[in-house]
Amino acid sequence: MDHWIFGDIMCKRTSYVHSVSTSVSIYSLVLTAVERYQLIVNPRGWKRSVAHAYWGITLIWLFSLLLSIPFFLSYHLTHEPFQNLSLLTDLYTQQVACVENWPSKMNWLLFTTSLFMLQYCLPLSFTLICYLKTVICLRRRNGKVDKRRESESWVRENKRINTMLISTVVTFGVC
Repeated sequence: MDHWIFGDIMCKRTSYVHSVSTSVSIYSLVLTAVERYQLIVNPRGWKRSVAHAYWGITLIWLFSLLLSIPFFLSYHLTHEPFQNLSLLTDLYTQQVACVENWPSKMNWLLFTTSLFMLQYCLPLSFTLICYLKTVICLRRRNGKVDKRRESESWVRENKRINTMLISTVVTFGVC
C-alpha cells in the first residue's frame, strides 16, 4: 500500500513493538551466552535457578521496553509525502503516511547510533567474549582428556559444542 490506513496508535505501536521484539531476541541470546559460559566454565560455582531465569527475562523485557520508547514518540501520521505529488488527485488528498519525525537531525543520529551500539555492537561483543572463553575452556579440557586418552565421544561432543557456539555468534553478526 502507498498510504497508512491503520491510524495513529498503530503507527506508533508498530515500530515500537518491532524494536521491543528485536531487543528481547538479542538480549535473550546474550543471556543464553552467559548461562552457557557459566555452565561450562564454572559448573560447580554457579547454580541455575528459576528465580535467576525470571529476573533475567524481566530485566530483558524492561530494558527493551524502555530502549524502544523513542520509536513510539517519533512515529506520526502525516500528509507530507502526498503534498509534493505532481499529479495530485482526489485519491491522495486525504491519505496519510506513517513516518519517523525527529525534532532534529542530531537527535535522530544520536538515537540511531545508540540503538546500533545497544542492539548490535555491545551484545555481539559480549556474546563473542562469552563464547570465546567457553571455547578456550573446552579446548583446555580437551587437552587434558587427550593426555589421559579418555573417550573420544567427549572430544567429539566438545567440538560439536564449539561449532555451535561459533555458528551462533557468526549468524547473529551476519543477521
